[in-house]
Order: sequence, then structure tokens, then C-alpha cells
Amino acid sequence: AATAAAIAAQLGVGTAPAAAQRGARLVQASPGARTLYIGNVRYDVTAYQLAAVFAAHGNVETCVLIPASPPEGDAPPQRRVTHRGFGFIRYESQQAAQSAIDSMNGFELAGRALRVGPSKSDMPATSTLDQAYFVQNVQQPNVGGGGG
Repeated sequence: AATAAAIAAQLGVGTAPAAAQRGARLVQASPGARTLYIGNVRYDVTAYQLAAVFAAHGNVETCVLIPASPPEGDAPPQRRVTHRGFGFIRYESQQAAQSAIDSMNGFELAGRALRVGPSKSDMPATSTLDQAYFVQNVQQPNVGGGGG
């Protein structure tokens, strides 16, 4: 399977070593928990990019980035953000969710160390969101050597 770092590099959002390699505190999800909170997401990272990186740990059912309020007045382009810098990812399995917590908490994505842990609230309904803020059914990449 492809690593999160390799996927992030392919998507052009660069990475650094995972938190576990830097001595960050690991978090344990409650049994059955499949939804994760993802914080400190850089504003130009898309829901698809985030889901694709996290799919290295298992199939992602849903990835949602919480939309930002529209900028007031004539905000300069650098002040216009698409999301609030956090969101949620729901995996198909609890094992995939725990693997993501273990590997991705503190993982540097696009220059920012992600905060990853079990979600304390429900994932927001996606029916009211523009598709720029959520993706569904991102499969774990099947990258491997073909032998012969």
C-alpha cells in the first residue's frame, strides 16, 4: 500500500515524518470509533487531497472540511479561505481509523502539523455542503510491485 507521505508528494502538498517518529503523544480511539477530527489543515488543501492522503490507512467513506464564512467586503485574495482549517474523516473500519490516528497525528501536510484524534461530535450533514468541501468513497490505493 502507498504511504501517506508518498501520496501527499504526488498531490504536491509535501510532508514530514509522522508524529510517532517525532515522539508525539498517541491517542486511542474508543472501540468502534470510525470518525476522526482533523485539525490544523492548511486552507488551500482540498477535501480530496486530505482524503487521498488519509486513504493510505484504509478506505475513506467521507471527508468533510468545514466551510469558512464568506469574506466580508473586498477581502484581498490571500485572505479568502475556502474552509476553516478543520474537518472530519470517516473510515469504513475502526482499525483504519486507529491506524490513521497513530500515524497521522502530528504528520506535516503542506507545512502544517495535523491534529488527528477521535471525533467528539457527529460529522456534519453533507447534503448542505458544496462538493468543494467534501468527498466520499476514496479507496485505499493499491500500489505494489507486480512481480514476474
